[in-house]
Amino acid sequence: MQTAFSAALRSPRPVAGRSGRRIANENTHCLPIPRGPVQARRQRLLARSGDDRQQFFADRDRLANQQLTSLKAAAQEYMDSVLGQLREKAAGGGGGGGAPGQVDTRQLRTKIEHAITVMQEGLVERDAEVRLLVLAALAGEHVLFIGPPGTAKSEVGRRLSALIDGTYFERLLTRFSVPE
Repeated sequence: MQTAFSAALRSPRPVAGRSGRRIANENTHCLPIPRGPVQARRQRLLARSGDDRQQFFADRDRLANQQLTSLKAAAQEYMDSVLGQLREKAAGGGGGGGAPGQVDTRQLRTKIEHAITVMQEGLVERDAEVRLLVLAALAGEHVLFIGPPGTAKSEVGRRLSALIDGTYFERLLTRFSVPE
């Protein structure tokens, strides 16, 4: 299909477009469309012979591999320095007497076990749900409990909220629920 513009490019006589204006005539010249850097690079590449093209790609790959190797070496050097600092801190050379950043795992374990015991008090066969909820709270993740009514799904959430002095809200989901 020939448009008015393409006809004007081929024809030396005046051609009218859809609006009735003249698009081109014998006094106007059509300039080549300016190419961007990608098109210009492609044009230069296509103008090369087969051997030149292969050499171009080989040089480009060699340069990319050199850059990648230097980046890997820099990253490895940085990681070695970070690991050295961490090893120094772990060995006790990172400051005052003792390790200030270390956590006593026995104390943490007793706190978690106490929280699980408090949350399980009065619930029947909800050990797994309570442990999952405590684990999700420690990991900062979500838990979705699905089950029939009266199986203490909401109660476990309320107990955790009370235990950590958090806020609690409920949302009843039905087949007609719309996310808002």
